[in-house]
Amino acid sequence: PDQMAAVTHGAGPARVIAPAGSGKTRVLTARLRHLLADRAYEPEGLAAVAYNRKAREEMVERTAGLPARILTLNALGYELVAAGLGRRPEVIEQREVRRILEPLVPKVARRLNTDPMAPYIDALGAVRLGLRDALEVEETRGDVPGLAEAFPAYRDELRRRGVIDFDEQVLLSVELLLADGGFRRAQQARHRHLLVDEIQDLTPAHVLLIWLLSSPR
Repeated sequence: PDQMAAVTHGAGPARVIAPAGSGKTRVLTARLRHLLADRAYEPEGLAAVAYNRKAREEMVERTAGLPARILTLNALGYELVAAGLGRRPEVIEQREVRRILEPLVPKVARRLNTDPMAPYIDALGAVRLGLRDALEVEETRGDVPGLAEAFPAYRDELRRRGVIDFDEQVLLSVELLLADGGFRRAQQARHRHLLVDEIQDLTPAHVLLIWLLSSPR
């Protein structure tokens, strides 16, 4: 009965709280099927967001035969970035991230069996997905000297090359939504019905992205 109540919920926001393995994803996909098949909602204004590719594949299988738009969080970010920029930028791999980042950070003595770039790549994620100040991350970690200067320089280099990396899909989409009210309203209309799986595991940047799409204010 609780699951059915969530699936057939009338209007407005709803939050489903349940333990692991209790059928939250099943409820979400049943809700998606209910909105499209039973209520005849327009697919253009409805999107379901999965936490990762595996979850997305599961949701796609459960909604076979329906015109459902099911995206991972980063795919949602990429769609927004492409719409905001008017082009589909290349998403670079971590190897290229290292090449861009290495000349921007201080040279450190390389210890055996260690990767000097790994802490910086991890710290970039902490800044962007955690919506944290780069200097604060640098001072807190202690293993990424020069991060505060390297972070804006790294993003400038991405812009100069016209590319983005994995985390930039999320942060840049947030910035585009914040910077342009017209763009934000247009995207809110495309996501009038937004179903988000595993929201408790989202980073602050992911939560802000969902919030900007779902809140008219």
